Amino acid sequence: MSSPTMHPPLPIPPLIPHVRYGSRPSEPGWLFFGAGRQAMKFLAQNLLRQHPSLLFIVPAYTCDSVVQALDEAGADMVFVDVAADLDLDLAAVSGWLERSAGRKIALVPTPLFGAPVRPYKQLFPDCLVIEDRAQTLPDRDSRADFQVLSFGPGKQASGMGGGALLGGEAFRSGYSALDMECGAVRQVALSLVGSVLLGPAWSLVGQKVTRRHSANAIDKESRSIDIRSLCEDRARWITHSLQTWDGAGRTRISDLYHRSIPQALRFDMPAVLPYLRYPVRASLEGPGISSGRMYEKVVQRAEESSRRTFPGARAVMEASFLPTHHRVSEQHITWYADQLSGLAGPLTA
Repeated sequence: MSSPTMHPPLPIPPLIPHVRYGSRPSEPGWLFFGAGRQAMKFLAQNLLRQHPSLLFIVPAYTCDSVVQALDEAGADMVFVDVAADLDLDLAAVSGWLERSAGRKIALVPTPLFGAPVRPYKQLFPDCLVIEDRAQTLPDRDSRADFQVLSFGPGKQASGMGGGALLGGEAFRSGYSALDMECGAVRQVALSLVGSVLLGPAWSLVGQKVTRRHSANAIDKESRSIDIRSLCEDRARWITHSLQTWDGAGRTRISDLYHRSIPQALRFDMPAVLPYLRYPVRASLEGPGISSGRMYEKVVQRAEESSRRTFPGARAVMEASFLPTHHRVSEQHITWYADQLSGLAGPLTA
């Protein structure tokens, strides 16, 4: 319950991406797709042609579209828990590598909300490393073999859809043979209506994204992933948004959360980073807050296939995510902290 003197702040969306209107040449080596899931499926298909027995090690808390893409590519995958820092459980990864000696392994570390991941290529140089960076941005310093990116309406930088693969230059001939999608005028117009003309209508977009993820349908009735390349116009628009992105505001808000929320309710995340959303170990409802249960079916599948529970993944699933975008006010931050301070005692008892 909120304190008697503090009313809930004004409604805000859970997610607002960075969008800028302009055009810049896409960088060499980037392969753009209609969505991030398409990039993941394309990559998995090509890797499996090279390594038919390739085993994918995937976090037990991840986007359902990642699992769907690997399923449709015919991949063999196993799940490992996530640690308190939101990275892969390193002991579990090492265990799978020992049990799978002689088999080629693909690790899929995922910077959840933008939290850092270990330098897995340095740790396990014989593994293929695919960083699923859908919730953050490309990392120029990463030594991963591949990076998969997403530019949907709820991402750090958006083209109102779209995805990309870094490190896939060897597969360009297959990429060039794909059908192409564009819709640049429609997507630009949609983002203009949301962010420029209507402003608060972004809350409808964010809520729609959250509901869609909560539905989380990983089943045979889900629409299959049709792989398409992205036209140059949209690729240049996305590149412009990426190159004009500034994370200072998200970093400031994330740092305020880190300093104002009880330590018992925080995950072991560094303070000064521009998180897409800030997870807390509590069930909380309020303006702009979303639920960790959007990937519940992935956690359930991971546990069923592994015949064990994954406490780390369940902790994230049961968490609440605080918004970090530019419409978060000081009142929002104070209100969130006030609600959470009342929950810290019972949850840590």
